[in-house]
Amino acid sequence: MLRQVLDTVPLRIAWRDRELRHLGCNLAAALAWHLPDPSAVVGLRDEDLPLYNLNERCRVDDREVMTTGIPKLQYEETAVISDGETRIMRTSKVPLRDRSGEVIGVLAVHENITEQAAIRRALKEREEQLRQSQKMEAIGRLAGGIAHDFNNVLTTIIGYSDLILSSPDCPKGSFAEDIDEIKAAAERAGGLTRRILAFSRRQALQPAVLSLNTVVSETERMLARTLGADIELRVALSPDLGQVEVDEQQFVQVLLNLAVNARDAMPNGGVLTLETANVDLDQRFCETHPDTHPGPYVVLSVSDTGTGMDADTMAHAFEPFYTTKPPGLGTGLGLSTVYGVVAQSGGSTYVHSEPGHGTTFTIYLPRVQTETASRESKAGAAKDTAKGKTIMVVDDDRTFLGLAVRILERRGYRVLLAPSGEQAIAMLGDPTVSVDALITDIALPDSEQGGKVVAFASATRPGLPVLFMSAQPRDRMVQEGKVSERAAYLEKPFTAEELTSLVRASLGDT
Repeated sequence: MLRQVLDTVPLRIAWRDRELRHLGCNLAAALAWHLPDPSAVVGLRDEDLPLYNLNERCRVDDREVMTTGIPKLQYEETAVISDGETRIMRTSKVPLRDRSGEVIGVLAVHENITEQAAIRRALKEREEQLRQSQKMEAIGRLAGGIAHDFNNVLTTIIGYSDLILSSPDCPKGSFAEDIDEIKAAAERAGGLTRRILAFSRRQALQPAVLSLNTVVSETERMLARTLGADIELRVALSPDLGQVEVDEQQFVQVLLNLAVNARDAMPNGGVLTLETANVDLDQRFCETHPDTHPGPYVVLSVSDTGTGMDADTMAHAFEPFYTTKPPGLGTGLGLSTVYGVVAQSGGSTYVHSEPGHGTTFTIYLPRVQTETASRESKAGAAKDTAKGKTIMVVDDDRTFLGLAVRILERRGYRVLLAPSGEQAIAMLGDPTVSVDALITDIALPDSEQGGKVVAFASATRPGLPVLFMSAQPRDRMVQEGKVSERAAYLEKPFTAEELTSLVRASLGDT
């Protein structure tokens, strides 16, 4: 009966004496070891088994259990098949005793959990990828919020600089030059926020349908100069490469950022390789790459023979302001810009690297078939006369409101200020209040957002010209349905002239 019970159990059960010779096993163990029946195992050691060999750790565990008399329960060990393949076993071992209680051997129960272990590893990798994706999204939202507030500040700095420089009372010479430097610094800071917005996928792009081969070829000479003489640039372009929809100038920046990153990883020279190809991603691939979807893609890989990165560095590689360079030698925005531009173009970026074995960045971009129409924008030109018209400005930033008053009143406009959407709606609902144009920020802190203010204005004052402002790019606001494609729009930071020009165009002051 005991034999029948043992042979019915699907777990592998075997028992050994103190010399680690097998005393017996059940049918499941015999079949796993390719033995004709359980009796064939008697007298054999692990190394005598025709198929399986347990590693030395197993024999150490056997001796430990027999020496201490303490069981070892539910732990994992590795079994090696003769051809080198491994099996993961969940094992329990207990001391085998005679009637007097003396330990005379060890009894082991093995369960093959190789498949479950593989699934567990895959799930862990998937969870890690998802966690990384969520972390990048959270960092992107934080970076975008910081850039939004920073752009409000920069608009004020640039605007007041313009006011001082355009004033007839502004002293010439070094004073004006100092103000010019302040304005230039603010404009450079605006470039920094655009890079942050690129990471957070909120940068305004001007996408066009093109071939990455064209971008790489036209940038190749610039890349070679960037890399220097001690780094060889190799380019392998697929002759039948499909087209993608990207902002060409932004993607040139992507290539330059990757080239600079590779150059810094090869201080003693090396090879940088750029390759393009068409790929069709299947469901299985996309399951392990969370930011992709099945379908046709164009892939660009950028590989260097540099120092490489460890796992911890790779985990932070795309985070803004993260850098392994010494202070003053890097902003930490290069790879985050790459990540953001590619993501905003509908693609995804992955990195593979090992210390001492170089780094490969792989970019997947959806393949497109037809070219989309390019957008055109025309700036209005007009005389600097306001004809006594009244402009309502809605913004929760009181510093900016003060700037708007200075800019618009200097051009001859009357200005009504509303620091909240609720106050703006109250004034618009008052028929005694004259308003010739409305300028409103889209994001307001109260319940009456910019869109609601405009909707109320359209209902109560049909035909009222409206100008939207935001630190977010127009494309994103259009995509989110917050403004129409044809709406008059100013992206912060902007200059005094940009504000007044758009106001004049909205009012028809020509």
